[in-house]
Amino acid sequence: MYADELGVDHIRNMAIERARKEEFDWLVMQDADVFAGCAPIRSMIECGMEEGAAVVTVPVMLRRDEIKTNVDPQPRSPEPYDGETSGAGLIAIRISEIERIAQDYDGPWFARSYHDKRQTKVAITGDLYFSALVKARGGRLVVHAGIPTTHMMISSLAYEPPPTSGANEGDENA
Repeated sequence: MYADELGVDHIRNMAIERARKEEFDWLVMQDADVFAGCAPIRSMIECGMEEGAAVVTVPVMLRRDEIKTNVDPQPRSPEPYDGETSGAGLIAIRISEIERIAQDYDGPWFARSYHDKRQTKVAITGDLYFSALVKARGGRLVVHAGIPTTHMMISSLAYEPPPTSGANEGDENA
């Protein structure tokens, strides 16, 4: 599937509807400027199955803030954890959960909203709308922080444990 000036939210909505129609188990979406290789996809789906997740996402550095990632809360270890919100740089979506949500929801999966009528001040991006929708409808959003990613033009992200205080304790030469 390709985008031809339709907008990313529209294309993401089309992808989910196609996955529903063709009865996919999982749909994986990856932004063109996010790199993680192919091996992480299997790891994401296995994580989703083990954790009972509706959506599995991985942290990706933000272009506008080189300190934060696209997930909240921010990762503290490589272990999977429950997220509150997430961007969609690299996500795996369990289509059976989408089918469950669709039983009493007929709106868009991804939708951008604005603070102003001229649509110049974004209130919520389509990916954050999606993660909020899934959570509000009882779906579990799991962050798989153990997968290294690279956001084009931004530094790579791989979890490294924070330095511990007293790292040189017991070292006579410290």
